[in-house]
Amino acid sequence: MKIKPDSTFTIQQVLDAKTDECDEFYTYLGKFVELLHDQSLQAKARTMQYYNTCKPFFDNNPRALRWMVDKGLLEVEKEVTYRVGQRFTDKFGEEYMLIAADHSSCLFIKCSNGNRWDNRVEVDDLNKITQKEINKMSADNVFTLIPDKS
Repeated sequence: MKIKPDSTFTIQQVLDAKTDECDEFYTYLGKFVELLHDQSLQAKARTMQYYNTCKPFFDNNPRALRWMVDKGLLEVEKEVTYRVGQRFTDKFGEEYMLIAADHSSCLFIKCSNGNRWDNRVEVDDLNKITQKEINKMSADNVFTLIPDKS
């Protein structure tokens, strides 16, 4: 799960999110207080930035992260994925289609002449191709998705 880098929250928001899961809630709150090294009431209003302050804490406490996301205190960044059949343009405006080379790899084919951009690249899922896999396929050249007309 990837958290939006600009996500922030306050300790007061954590307190307001308290539910019947008291043991789990107080465990997380206690760990937050330890993290802050500040048990004063002023800490309740202090804005916490996820990456600047709390990422190491959540890396070591994934259940706390899930709890914060479930309570709406941290936003999850939705990962953009692509699929076979989508069209892209390169920096020169040339159009390419993302096609499957076989059951586990794909590549870009130029729409005007059928030439391939580069060699095929192994992907985890032909219907959920990640930006990292696109970058590998495009040899780190910028390919921009052409939005579907639907």
